[in-house]
Amino acid sequence: MKQKYFLFISILTFIVVVAWIGFDLYHTSITSTIDQTLSFQILPITPEFDASVLETLQKRETILSVASLESTPASDAAEQEVEPSPTPEVTIDTESESVSTEGATP
Repeated sequence: MKQKYFLFISILTFIVVVAWIGFDLYHTSITSTIDQTLSFQILPITPEFDASVLETLQKRETILSVASLESTPASDAAEQEVEPSPTPEVTIDTESESVSTEGATP
């Protein structure tokens, strides 16, 4: 009796596992994990080049970089150093509470 019961449970378990795997495979094939917007964004790009643009680029003269250009007068003026003018010193006499400035003109 125990052997029949064990055989019945084994066959039933096998059928459930096979059905479970089958339904899972079906569900995976039907549903997509990619959004509609993302699937639109990942469409392949067509590898077509405009030959006239490529020919124009080949005929283009060489372009000098900014580093190879000579310095302009405006950049020379910016590089000159400017000496700051001294500011007058302010001293406060605490006894007479008067303020005196050295080097300041009235």
